[in-house]
Amino acid sequence: MIALLGRIAAFARAHGLGGALRVARDSVDAVLLSARRPPLCVTVDGIELRGFLRHRSFLAELESGYEPGVRRLYVDAVRDATVVVDVGAHTGLYSLLAARTNPNAHVIAVEADPYNAVALATNARGTGVRVVAMAASDTVGRTTFRQNLGTVGSSLLDRSGTGPVRVVEVETTTIDALCVDARSLVLKIDVEGAELAVLAGAADTIARAREATLLVELNPKALAAGGHTGAELVATLEALGLEVGFVDEASGRVSERIDVDRKGNLFARKV
Repeated sequence: MIALLGRIAAFARAHGLGGALRVARDSVDAVLLSARRPPLCVTVDGIELRGFLRHRSFLAELESGYEPGVRRLYVDAVRDATVVVDVGAHTGLYSLLAARTNPNAHVIAVEADPYNAVALATNARGTGVRVVAMAASDTVGRTTFRQNLGTVGSSLLDRSGTGPVRVVEVETTTIDALCVDARSLVLKIDVEGAELAVLAGAADTIARAREATLLVELNPKALAAGGHTGAELVATLEALGLEVGFVDEASGRVSERIDVDRKGNLFARKV
């Protein structure tokens, strides 16, 4: 189904029908979204993930092999965790991996994009994963959110060059507000440039945890939209008492050498 839809989309673009196809796609999705019935499905590492028509490209990427090195590190980290928080959970792959790997962990999936959150809630049903349809930040309240119509670039930040967006209002929360007791914490953060705000709202939880492991996306362009740099992100993690490395996706190993201008993932552990 997903491969067929991809071929249809490519044909439509090649013949100048991309706009009409997007209108048709979004009209069908509006009905499915209201009914909370995502029609597309892929299986990744034995986990079934569903999504709406607008999720087609992302689901195809998952199916073809998505962040295998990061996934291995994450699965190893969550085995003994008491609390796992997946911030920017999208359709829920990492949250469901955590729940399957460690059924005793309290798994929290945080997703601000209302479109993604419906698919996430569907995928999390019956798994024990707690879905929080809010934006993780440094304060509890409400704010504007830029919902990327491609589903993968949504952010609290006003970013250019990421495709069409819809500005919506969302509730915000903090990791400190969500986590009452996290003796052994695994925190994954992928929020398109707003990582520093999430870390500011997680400082107390990280400080209280006896063990803490963080996987944090390093996206220099996204960070720059908020006036920050990769070096600042690394320094913030270190100031929280964490030892920081860079994930080599090819090998799945963590390197002490960090290119702060290169997109990838940081692996940080409490020392």
